[in-house]
Amino acid sequence: MKKYRLLWIVCGLLVLAGCTDNTDNPARKIELKNFSNTGCKSYTRAGSTNDTDGSYFELTAIGDNMLYVKHVNAMFNCASDKFEVNVDADGNSIIITEYDKLNPEYAMACMCAFDLGYEIGPLDDGKTYTIKVVTGSAPQDPDMIPANEEVIFEIVYTSDLSKTIVPSQDTIDPALLEQTTPEFTYSDFDVIENQYEVTTSVNGTWTIKKVNGMITSIDYGQQPSPAAHQSPEAFFDEYLPLTNDDEMVRDTEWNNPPVISYRHFYKGLHVEKSNWGFYYNDNRIYRVVGFFYPTNHLDVIPAISEENAKKIVENYIKESVEGKDKCFYLAIMSFPAVTTLLPRLVYVYKHDLWGEHNYVYVDAKTGRLLYHLQYHGDKLYY
Repeated sequence: MKKYRLLWIVCGLLVLAGCTDNTDNPARKIELKNFSNTGCKSYTRAGSTNDTDGSYFELTAIGDNMLYVKHVNAMFNCASDKFEVNVDADGNSIIITEYDKLNPEYAMACMCAFDLGYEIGPLDDGKTYTIKVVTGSAPQDPDMIPANEEVIFEIVYTSDLSKTIVPSQDTIDPALLEQTTPEFTYSDFDVIENQYEVTTSVNGTWTIKKVNGMITSIDYGQQPSPAAHQSPEAFFDEYLPLTNDDEMVRDTEWNNPPVISYRHFYKGLHVEKSNWGFYYNDNRIYRVVGFFYPTNHLDVIPAISEENAKKIVENYIKESVEGKDKCFYLAIMSFPAVTTLLPRLVYVYKHDLWGEHNYVYVDAKTGRLLYHLQYHGDKLYY
């Protein structure tokens, strides 16, 4: 019996030892290993305006909670052949340095695109990490400051992570999150609009209003509109400088008085405040009111991601942009430029609730906070 009793005691001690939470275990140290580079893929001479094919990062989760990082088109001197890549981690903050060890005496007057590859980890599944990648030339003496480029982005590590980070879209300058004052105010628009040349003329029984030569309203008075103006499409063809990328889309209708409104779209994006309304009487148009903002062949590819634009707005208004009666979308809006209004690609945040309206505009190319318009009922805040 003693032998069996002793055996149970030993087993019990082993079980207790196995269940004890050892809080003294240090956190796993994040390391970098298996570095490789492709060598020079292509080069351009110094000073060229097209000295890069676009640097970006391909991130892939691999076994043992490691993350494979491929920095595509990292730009270094053409003579570069040795690199030093290190990682430094503190909690969920990771800093990766990619340094060129070229002696400046041997530098050439051209830059070259390299692909750098390495693994970092182990990382914790489901954990969010902020990663900063510093790319540059390691100084050869303490007084020499390297010309570095920094890219900062966030990831949530999972075992199936596969993501491409494009710096211009997926990373954000921390200064953009600290903006407190929009570039424009309501009065800036007033200044420009007050400089517009406004003319009103009477063409027979018509009253025509033009702003800078462009018709903004026609009132046909008591007379029916001419046959050529019996459809909105005919009016647009005659008076608006539409391109193949412009489209006037029928929007809403009112019955008292009968009105049909149209909104202006360019390459599928709404042009803010570029709208028209057609007033009807006895099935004939008797008044046309609206404004057309030319788009000037605007590039509609954003350089700032929607996710980062939302962060800019949320940091500015101190609330989430998600929820009921809130919307966030890409559009076109014209802003003051010296003596006129010029179109910009913008992200628009709109919150309309119980007569309160809150609109914020962010430049989709630069991330600059452009404009904030608020009003409640008839009272305007800006």
